[in-house]
Amino acid sequence: MTKSSSPNPMHLALLTDGLFPFEIGGMQKHAYYLAKHLARAGARVDLYHVRPFDAPAVDEAELFTPDEWANLRLFGVDRAPARRFPGHYVWESLQSSAALWQALRERLEVDFIYAQGFAGWETIRQKRQGAAVPPVGVNFHGFEMWQKPASLHARLEQWLLRPFVRWNVEHADVALLLGRSLATVFARTGVVPRHLVESPNGVTADWLSADSHTEERAARDPVRFVFIGRYERRKGIEELHQVIANLAPEHAFHIDFVGPIPPALQLNSAHVTYRGAVRDEGVMRGILREADVLICPSYAEGMPTVILEAMASGLAVIATDVGAVGDLVGPETGWMIPPGDTDALART
Repeated sequence: MTKSSSPNPMHLALLTDGLFPFEIGGMQKHAYYLAKHLARAGARVDLYHVRPFDAPAVDEAELFTPDEWANLRLFGVDRAPARRFPGHYVWESLQSSAALWQALRERLEVDFIYAQGFAGWETIRQKRQGAAVPPVGVNFHGFEMWQKPASLHARLEQWLLRPFVRWNVEHADVALLLGRSLATVFARTGVVPRHLVESPNGVTADWLSADSHTEERAARDPVRFVFIGRYERRKGIEELHQVIANLAPEHAFHIDFVGPIPPALQLNSAHVTYRGAVRDEGVMRGILREADVLICPSYAEGMPTVILEAMASGLAVIATDVGAVGDLVGPETGWMIPPGDTDALART
């Protein structure tokens, strides 16, 4: 994306239910990088995010460069108190979208509103009720509600979420897809959007490794793998743990798990190191450049930021053929396997 030379640069509002490094996750990272890219390109960006209850201490001034801050304003709202009942995620998403709307409604002089997931729900509702709201685009990333579920419980959650996702997409002005491969998934929604736009994920150029350490990696023994992600059933951690346990007695390898994996669910194995949540990008770059292969065994994904970061760091990738992963991983960059197939994962 080139920097705009227009005297009237585009002015956008970016709404997200969570922002890296306050929260760790693909959508949170995507919002962070998107804001950086747009600001670097010369667009004016108002970034609205929902703060978690247990947000780490973050120096907001360090989130973006001075050049990025020149085009960017950050607005945080507090997350609604968590309540545990059937459908609580839907209720919490609606409450968060309402808090984002309250922050946005005084600053609607923008050209376009980009909403991550349910973050624009209340804004779209207000527009339908007659509020003077500019065009709204929504990005549900992988539309995971229509991808393969990891369990019966996950399938029930998908069925619960589908009507609300459909409503948001149907009533938004633009539906955004992260990649071409997601067109098939999106078709399963049955929604005919007003406009459908492909807007791929990306990372900043400083992730590119000037020295991919190809010779060092080729000579490394044992091979080092890395998994990056928080604990969610759809991430395929259980299947990966099973493969590690089966291969460990006869094979030499090491795998780092990066992300908040509960101690009770960790393997007790000399082949594995659990590094916990990593929010410092410098530390994450170091971990990736010490590894050889990224493993992404998810049941459902959008266009994973971790794959882009790993590729930029010179890693090969083993990933399941879900979401828009096929837009990234091919014979020259790694291996694709079916989701949930432990035999394929072990062979690869």
